[in-house]
Amino acid sequence: DLLGVERAADLLRSLHRQLRAELTDFEATADTLARLRKEAHKLTSAAGMLGFSTLSAACRELELAIDSGSDAACAFARASEAKASATMRIEALIAA
Repeated sequence: DLLGVERAADLLRSLHRQLRAELTDFEATADTLARLRKEAHKLTSAAGMLGFSTLSAACRELELAIDSGSDAACAFARASEAKASATMRIEALIAA
């Protein structure tokens, strides 16, 4: 109720668009990793603000993996799974 129903719906639709456009592919190249890091950083905040804590945590993990040079491919896979789950949940909420 703090946001209001319409504002919450707008934020969900915005996150849905963001999820469709970001974290779409993985390559262990400097350019792709830099792009993925930026996308993960944005999604960490947006997902967390709307209560998608699993997605937020997975994106943060991806961001940290890229920063540290650890297994970004594995972190990307976890973020992709969380993204798919959040996308389905958002679609159900928007349809309701």
